Amino acid sequence: MKNLAVVLLGAPGIGKGTLGANLEILLRNAKHIIMSDLLKPVVEADPDLQKIKREGGLLPDAIVHEVLETAGLKPHLGSLLVLDGVARSAEQTRLLLNFLAENSYTVIGIHLVCSVRVAIARICNRAKKAEENGLEVREDDKNPDVVLNRLDEYNRNEQPVLKVFGDALVETPGGAEVHLVRIDTTQMSPINVVVSALSKIVQHIVSDDTP
Repeated sequence: MKNLAVVLLGAPGIGKGTLGANLEILLRNAKHIIMSDLLKPVVEADPDLQKIKREGGLLPDAIVHEVLETAGLKPHLGSLLVLDGVARSAEQTRLLLNFLAENSYTVIGIHLVCSVRVAIARICNRAKKAEENGLEVREDDKNPDVVLNRLDEYNRNEQPVLKVFGDALVETPGGAEVHLVRIDTTQMSPINVVVSALSKIVQHIVSDDTP
């Protein structure tokens, strides 16, 4: 079987982290790479980046990809990669798909969708649970205005990102194999989202292994 990368796409609060954590457990040799975790020390060391994060904006594409490639991708080449929050703009997506193509990865993009109302409720619930359990609450989850700005920023970039996925077969070096599937999570429980995603991933793994 070829190397496989699962790219989780979707708005903040949609459940990418929950899905990624479960896929890491359920899929053999899987590594869940969380972009926000990789970026945290970089942002903490740079006041300008901190300001962008506080306002709910997107960090510069070049910085995001450099951190992803050096700290997230290269140390785990050969693993089944589960990438969470890594393709927030068209340029980030192009850089990511080019890198994966150059390293012989088949890519499955899992596009999670839900209503804005549900996304906001999930973010608020995530912050509430973290606070109740004595865990650190993400700064960009605390302020409703920042949450709305993050969602607006995501919505502005969503279609350009999906277009890059759609064009990937002709744009990535070597004709990378790229698939994009959509899962509407609005009325789905987290476990049902996991089951749905797993079924789509397994379909591609089985078809890839079939002579």
